[in-house]
Amino acid sequence: MTEEQFQDTVVAMCKMLGVAWYHPFFSRRSAAGWPDLALCGKKGFLLRELKTEKGRRLPLPWVRLDTAFPYNQKLLAMLRRKDGHRAAFVYVCGLSVSGGQGSDGYLTTESLPFCHGRQADAALLVEFGFWVPQPGGWLVNGWEEFQQSTEETQIRRKRAQAAAAMRWNGHEAATDAERAQQYRERKKGEPS
Repeated sequence: MTEEQFQDTVVAMCKMLGVAWYHPFFSRRSAAGWPDLALCGKKGFLLRELKTEKGRRLPLPWVRLDTAFPYNQKLLAMLRRKDGHRAAFVYVCGLSVSGGQGSDGYLTTESLPFCHGRQADAALLVEFGFWVPQPGGWLVNGWEEFQQSTEETQIRRKRAQAAAAMRWNGHEAATDAERAQQYRERKKGEPS
């Protein structure tokens, strides 16, 4: 998970819980050392710097869902049950959460609310073979068959970064102010 995704998740949780938040849009004009988020809720005020660990597994930018999924016999049987439609939605959200966390199909019990699910939904998904119980959570049945592994994603990302570096060889990222300064310096050196 990137720092931006992590922050987006925290902000979404704040909105859901009714917690006011502030993030400086352009941090270069903020006081040095100002944290990523300022949070204010019923229980007080909190300042937080959001960082991800270096070397953390990279998430998938997307997950695959078979176009025949709506006709899957297990799904059709589950849809006939009470709250079967809800469990089907939890399954799709679970794919997204697992892909976003780079967990290769593993969902912790703590991640169930982020899948918009309840224990009853998880029980239905286990009963119909969509999820397999694991210590501390569940494994999405067939993940390795239909989804890219985190390792494959990292390899693809490195290849894409190398290709971008080849295209932009010698080009440095710069702010508008830095580009303007470079332009003025080039103009000074030109004869009038």
